[in-house]
Amino acid sequence: MNESSMDRTEKVLWVSMIITLFLFFTINYAFAEDQIEILGFEHSTNPNICIMEPDPLLQERYNNELLKATYDSVRTWESELTSYTGGNWSFDIWEYEYEQHFDKMTYDFPNCNIFIEYREYNTGNDGTNNKKALGYTSFDFSKSWHKWSYIMVYLKASETNPHISLCIGCAENDEMVLSLERKDLPLDTIKRIIMHEFGHALGVGHYIYDTNNANNIPSLMYPTMDPFKANSSNIELLDLEALTMIYTKDGFGGQDGFSPYYYTIVENQNNKGWFLE
Repeated sequence: MNESSMDRTEKVLWVSMIITLFLFFTINYAFAEDQIEILGFEHSTNPNICIMEPDPLLQERYNNELLKATYDSVRTWESELTSYTGGNWSFDIWEYEYEQHFDKMTYDFPNCNIFIEYREYNTGNDGTNNKKALGYTSFDFSKSWHKWSYIMVYLKASETNPHISLCIGCAENDEMVLSLERKDLPLDTIKRIIMHEFGHALGVGHYIYDTNNANNIPSLMYPTMDPFKANSSNIELLDLEALTMIYTKDGFGGQDGFSPYYYTIVENQNNKGWFLE
């Protein structure tokens, strides 16, 4: 083969490789999809919900509006899931006064499967070191005799703090300057925090969106929010479908679903809808 033929061959190979790389990145960009995380656990029976009364300084607001907001949130999840699948999604709710649970641990309440508790504000020293979090959920399903999720909800935040987050476990140690002036969070924000964290307590993670595409689906499970703007606490179709895939349509105590690390939200071009896979 002469030199000119070799040059032409090399050029063809280089051009082919460039086209292949271009097509690879174009296709992956064009078909990138959002995802919703799955936390890898499920309640094998109907979980008992235990609402823990906060310390005396917070009890006036708790009795006036927070307790009702918490009941409403749990019952909304219950009714929405039941209406969506017709399955067994019922919860028993227990209340504990502050003196009954102060300075105790989760193992002191073996009847409780989902704990809900309130603090005035996030200090970074009471279960999470992520000082940006307005709420967090932790869980331990390692023991056969007591499987539980634990929800913490904060009632105040600094209005100047950007990128307020909701988190799972909150392992992130994010240093930031906190203003000493904290404001009471609006009730609709607190209710969204409860509803969001309750989704985590049932096994759903965060909505992970592809920032290159404007194809986001409505969901309670977005990981950030602006706490001092109007916030919806509606349970969206995506949230219900994710839980249905974890537990199947029969709900608690029924057949086990399939729980990968996440489900991909795939747009259906035919009817402009979406499905999970």
